[in-house]
Amino acid sequence: IVAVSNGANLTDGIDGLAAGSSAIMVLALGIFAWVSGNLIFSDYLNIMYIPNVGEVVIFVAAFSGALIGFLWFNAFPATIFMGDTGSLTIGGVIAVIALIVRKELLIPLLCGIFLVENLSVMTYQTGVSPRRSGAIGRHACPGCGVLMPGKVQNE
Repeated sequence: IVAVSNGANLTDGIDGLAAGSSAIMVLALGIFAWVSGNLIFSDYLNIMYIPNVGEVVIFVAAFSGALIGFLWFNAFPATIFMGDTGSLTIGGVIAVIALIVRKELLIPLLCGIFLVENLSVMTYQTGVSPRRSGAIGRHACPGCGVLMPGKVQNE
């Protein structure tokens, strides 16, 4: 849950990447929830039947509608930034829906963008960590203040 939530938070920006990809993920989980809640389809497709999971489909429909609505009203020129509260909640909801529908092993496949974003940030942070020798020969990243190798820092 924490990894998916953090990945959604790192993916979020003013471009709507977190909302657009999350809408696709939630709709895929909604299809799994609908099939798992239907005795005939779950038997035919050899998917585990989960009684009373139909209520999750209603929540998924409302949640995906909210995500698509956010994208619709934040079309070009984008002016709304979702922020940490929205993106962390989106990631948590996706992970919890996957757990409810018993498809938690599909999280790396469904949330591949979040996984790649997590790996990208971890690689970046470990690759440019400041060394003990000080800031000579490095410059600060304009957005985050992390010292990067190569150029001299302006003082």
